[in-house]
Amino acid sequence: MKLDLKLAGVVVLLALVFNVWTSEAYASCGGCGAGGESVDAVTEALPVSFKAEVICLGCALKKGQGAKTQCSLYGHVNALKSEDGRIWTILENDASTGLINSHEYAGKQVEITGKKFGGTQIIEIENFKLVE
Repeated sequence: MKLDLKLAGVVVLLALVFNVWTSEAYASCGGCGAGGESVDAVTEALPVSFKAEVICLGCALKKGQGAKTQCSLYGHVNALKSEDGRIWTILENDASTGLINSHEYAGKQVEITGKKFGGTQIIEIENFKLVE
């Protein structure tokens, strides 16, 4: 019984320490740990609309540039390859989570509407539709 109480005390102490550590680490930005820093105002988000192929980001980089990704172990994360060959990273939100995480869209053409963040190839999707 005494051992159980000591073990429970250690677990509670570790939980409190972990909670304080994670609270401090993520306090400045509301959860992501980015330190509350913002991207330069010059890189304002601009509206975009384009057609693209849905690809697995890891598999594409592995095949094309020898990246050491392990999608079969950790999962596939979809990205977009636009008609000009650029690869776009998708910010996850309610409108894009299915597109990012679903195998249903892999290899399919989609039409995207959203915002492009200046100085990046990152898009926040507002909506998308499959292109037949």
